[in-house]
Amino acid sequence: MSQTVLPLISVVIPTYRRPDLLMERSLPSALAQTYPNLEVIVVQDGGPDPETEARLSALADPRVRHVILEGNQGGATARNAGVQAAGGEWIAFLDDDDAWLPHKLERQLALAGRSRFRWPVISSQWFTRTLEGDEPNLHRPLREGEPLGDYLLSRDQPSVRECGLTCSTLLVPRALLLQVPFTDGLPKHQDTDWLLRAGAHPGVGVEVLQEPAILYYFEAGRPQMSWNSRWAYSLEWAEGHYRAGRMSRRAYAGFLVSFVSPLAARTPTLKAFLTIGGRLLRLRPRLFEWPRFLMIWLLPDRLRARLFRRRAASGPETAPT
Repeated sequence: MSQTVLPLISVVIPTYRRPDLLMERSLPSALAQTYPNLEVIVVQDGGPDPETEARLSALADPRVRHVILEGNQGGATARNAGVQAAGGEWIAFLDDDDAWLPHKLERQLALAGRSRFRWPVISSQWFTRTLEGDEPNLHRPLREGEPLGDYLLSRDQPSVRECGLTCSTLLVPRALLLQVPFTDGLPKHQDTDWLLRAGAHPGVGVEVLQEPAILYYFEAGRPQMSWNSRWAYSLEWAEGHYRAGRMSRRAYAGFLVSFVSPLAARTPTLKAFLTIGGRLLRLRPRLFEWPRFLMIWLLPDRLRARLFRRRAASGPETAPT
């Protein structure tokens, strides 16, 4: 690949008062990429953070600049601000508590160059890093003609997980992000919300690099956004995408079983059970979804919590974030 024609990649890292993670994990992994033509835009959500600013200034790397957002506006708005400030033809997102392997951008851009799509959205496999070590999380490529929502949110078989894609895996044309930005202020499901809306845009296709390229950290004791228990919000968010035609019956049912039900069952009520079960009856899910749904509600609290932790430790899942 000739360096004279390398497009600029803008790396957007949203952060909210976590200078240690930013400076010791995400930012060094971005600057250590084998791809040479990049800039890094750190978006400070929540206004100026003196420690973050001081450590960025001490870094003195001309590839790094930062944007400050007044007020805590959330990850979606922070990513949009980074895209607006970017000068690159391509945007790569990196959460401040994740890290990339050195080859991530180089190999993703090579895959983008081979893509048949006008607007290729490039993802990758990942490693989940825990105190016990690194676990590879591999998922299949998107099949020809397969709805993106089905790929992200439903299972082919009872024992095969959904295929999650998170922001830290994504390399996206900036022009596409200007036409289809993240939903400002969205508190949950930011990654999936954008993917569903972008996937409905003409000429967009998702390609998955078939090797791990990021480290997703799962650390006990750190709050995980996907553990937010506002199940009713998630239910109505999915209903909106279903009514808009961006989520099929199969994807909607899979989301209700795999993501909404575990959230609601953490503090179970008859109303929640009947509400979610009623939606499932309307959607007519595949037969294997019903035993899973009932097990989620019938298992004892401690066993359910243990399984939930094990599920979260197995890697990032797009839908709950």
